[in-house]
Amino acid sequence: MRPFSQKADPLLNLALSTSPETREQTNTLTEGYQEATTSWQLIIKYHPDENGDFLFPSISFIPLLGDYALITVYENQIPDLLAFQQTEYVELPVNLSLALNNAKT
Repeated sequence: MRPFSQKADPLLNLALSTSPETREQTNTLTEGYQEATTSWQLIIKYHPDENGDFLFPSISFIPLLGDYALITVYENQIPDLLAFQQTEYVELPVNLSLALNNAKT
């Protein structure tokens, strides 16, 4: 079991603290997980450096507006990402159709 981080949203903390078998039984805890590479696509809020960059090594990094980004990292890199000084907050992506269905009920 991994220690909880205040920089991670509750669903990400839950996903990382459960076994892969348990995780697979839900749709929300596997959102962004790529089993073949044991990597996660995550949404981060970060503090850019003086050049506007985020310096954490990742598989991919897609900047969004307002210092947010989509980042793909290996699962074993997530504790380092959470401890990284430029990282403000990390969350799982949300399936839009699931979010819309929940909003209607």
